[in-house]
Amino acid sequence: MRIIRPDGTIIEGSPDELARYEGSLELSRTTTGQLPSLPTGNDGGYENFDFVSVAVALRVITRIKLHSNQLKVLQVLYKAGEAWVPATELQKEILYTPSQFAGLMGAFGRRLIHTPGWVAGSAFFDQDWDEAKICYLYRLPNSVLEAMRSANLAPEQ
Repeated sequence: MRIIRPDGTIIEGSPDELARYEGSLELSRTTTGQLPSLPTGNDGGYENFDFVSVAVALRVITRIKLHSNQLKVLQVLYKAGEAWVPATELQKEILYTPSQFAGLMGAFGRRLIHTPGWVAGSAFFDQDWDEAKICYLYRLPNSVLEAMRSANLAPEQ
């Protein structure tokens, strides 16, 4: 079950968990007069929603069989680790034109947004525009790397 608050905060859990959470907010409101703010980032056990969680990443890569070129892109990015990989290099790896590669990345996007548990705005890829190379650079966040290991999709090192 999911609650989306007017401020954009998303809370997920079982009905019992959500009821306990709402109860704790009411207790906090009566004690302090205002709602507590939720911390961001990975401090205090709260998840940073810039990128998908490990659980969502695992569902993204396992709920429907990946096309061989989707898997190859993930494995190239996995091997690169923290290093950025230009889109042009990924295109060469899978022998795709820029428009075919755009379609492949669009397929990842559709796969992501239709995966249960996806939080709007959280990304599957870390990407950045490179003015000099005139293309996007890609890498995988830690949550996706961990999900690939869990699904036994990580390439042999």
